[in-house]
Amino acid sequence: RFTATMKVLIVLAALVAASCALLSDEDIKPQWEEFKVTHAKTYASPIEEAYRMKIFKDNIDRISKHNARFDKGEVTFKVGVNKFADMHTHEVAEKLNGFRMELAKKGNQIHKKSNETWPWSKKVDWR
Repeated sequence: RFTATMKVLIVLAALVAASCALLSDEDIKPQWEEFKVTHAKTYASPIEEAYRMKIFKDNIDRISKHNARFDKGEVTFKVGVNKFADMHTHEVAEKLNGFRMELAKKGNQIHKKSNETWPWSKKVDWR
């Protein structure tokens, strides 16, 4: 039988173990500095940099957990840091995927018509 004190101690031990497993800001700082240099990252303000560093730290934690699962044979691939490691998943998706509404709103054309005529257009039988 577990007494209330034992249950509390188990919960506290689990919390301590979880907090030790996560990287602190000081632990992540060298990786963060290397990431910024490698990917030429600059930020508009110290507040934005702190925000991006927090995301980077969370992503490093996620990468570590995933790769631990790989080492146990639970998943079939490893993951690592790339130039998007300071972004949330939804930010990466917005940046890389799909139609960009802001281009359409500005009146930009994705495909521009050429005023030039192709020299072979009259010489080729296009049937």
